[in-house]
Amino acid sequence: MITIEQGSSLYYSLLWIKPDANERFVHRLNLIKSLNTTLDDVQEAQVAEQKIHWWHEELQRMCEGGARHPATTACQAEASALSGHATGYENHPFMAACLSLLSSVSNARFTPPKTLEDHHAQLIQNYTARLALLSHALSDNADDLNLQSHPAVAAIALAKHEQLIRLPTLLHRGHAIFSDDIYKAHNIGPSDLAAGVRVAPPTDEQATTKQASSVGGIPIVEDKPGKQSLLKAAIDDTLATFETSTTNNDVQARYKKEPLLPIWRLLVLRHKQLTLWQKKQPNLLVEHMTLTPIAKFFHAWRNRR
Repeated sequence: MITIEQGSSLYYSLLWIKPDANERFVHRLNLIKSLNTTLDDVQEAQVAEQKIHWWHEELQRMCEGGARHPATTACQAEASALSGHATGYENHPFMAACLSLLSSVSNARFTPPKTLEDHHAQLIQNYTARLALLSHALSDNADDLNLQSHPAVAAIALAKHEQLIRLPTLLHRGHAIFSDDIYKAHNIGPSDLAAGVRVAPPTDEQATTKQASSVGGIPIVEDKPGKQSLLKAAIDDTLATFETSTTNNDVQARYKKEPLLPIWRLLVLRHKQLTLWQKKQPNLLVEHMTLTPIAKFFHAWRNRR
């Protein structure tokens, strides 16, 4: 269950909105998280197929008002209210956005991108669906569920940021993250990045029965220059994507107005965070770095309307 922590970027992005919109937004975040992480620990395609099938059925139950999962139960009032907007569930705007998100999750898990274009296509599909669901939560307007109404440049910026935030977790669970082209350009592979992820420290018994292979939970591995160059390139590339996104006329026209201002504020705060990362160059495999609460409030306040 997601809670908006005081002092977080989401907390400051959601300032100045009505309580009912805030509640819908949190419920929608929980639904998105449930769909987006459903295959995180799945290794076998058959198991993944079963889980995807269950979610298809659950999303249909949600639109009919009979949801079972806590995340769909919390959203079923808004979903079922839209049942009259389409004939057949394949055309239901709420379900269409959820299915697009679920499809992107399946593709990313079992069809690792070979090229940069494949990588971008997966990211755009994933986060366009999220933007549609979150925008509808803020506006309660069915038109905001139209996937085509959300600029791809905003979707890919937010998607790249989330990949960097979740980098250790995703690598640890066997996700490729970057395309084959990117790994080849830096002469490393996903396993090289995963080897540098912080792990749980050994128990006393483990420490006495075998030679320590980590310091402070960070594995002792042969460092490869390509790891740091890839991380630096990823930060630079994501920052450039945010710079393009926040200056894009379509993005500003779409989100820099009520009731979607929280999404615009989130774009701004993520942009500022990437600027900090480029300056400080944190090792994203083992640490995070964020703006101070005062800085977040300042940038959110400047974009409050």
